[in-house]
Amino acid sequence: MNVLKPNYQRSQNAINATYFYAAIVAIQIALYAFDLYFYYCYGQGFDSLKTIKTINRIIFVFYYISFLFSIISYIVGVLWFRRAYYNAHQLDPATMRYKDGWTVWAGFIPIINFIIPYQIMQDIWRSIVRILHLQKEINYPAVLINAWWLCYTFYAIFTYTGSYLPGKFFHSSLQRIETRFVLYIIAHILQIMSLFASVVIIKKYIAAEIEIEELLEQPNDSIFSINTTVYQQSYDSTGNS
Repeated sequence: MNVLKPNYQRSQNAINATYFYAAIVAIQIALYAFDLYFYYCYGQGFDSLKTIKTINRIIFVFYYISFLFSIISYIVGVLWFRRAYYNAHQLDPATMRYKDGWTVWAGFIPIINFIIPYQIMQDIWRSIVRILHLQKEINYPAVLINAWWLCYTFYAIFTYTGSYLPGKFFHSSLQRIETRFVLYIIAHILQIMSLFASVVIIKKYIAAEIEIEELLEQPNDSIFSINTTVYQQSYDSTGNS
């Protein structure tokens, strides 16, 4: 008996959208690096102001392209995320901390968007581990999930810092601009690392969900007997501790 909703196609869509968005971000990094180089040349007395203005126009265009694809990537990713959390609710509802609607709205709430998505990802994987460890040895991917979350968090910190650099800390506006581009480059490198970590997480999720679906289709292991075991383990680890 399979109570899980299909999530394979949504997973593939999320992976493809993430790869495409990562490519856009990589182009942004290259443009920031070129701009930083030509600003340095300009500061050394070379006549590169025309080139700087050209690159800045390209960066301006790519900013809006990146913003558009960030929205598309977010929507496609949330479709996978919500379905994954819905399935986690079916597997192990007793341990879920939020309703599946939070996978959508948490991303729009300041501060909360750094906490709840991370906790939801933990819930998804803990439900997978609780089910699959009945049949095989499987470890909770703590390092991978923490890396995804930390890279995203520091990406946001570096981006915010670069956008609001106080001028009083710099000798000239040129030095301030150069520092801003360095912070943006670091931020986007962290963003790409976060995006690729999310791809690995989704791929591992696909493999795990296929195994769970096969397990639930076994005639001798219904979802009810599996969940009864999971509930008992949850009670033993919390209620009787």
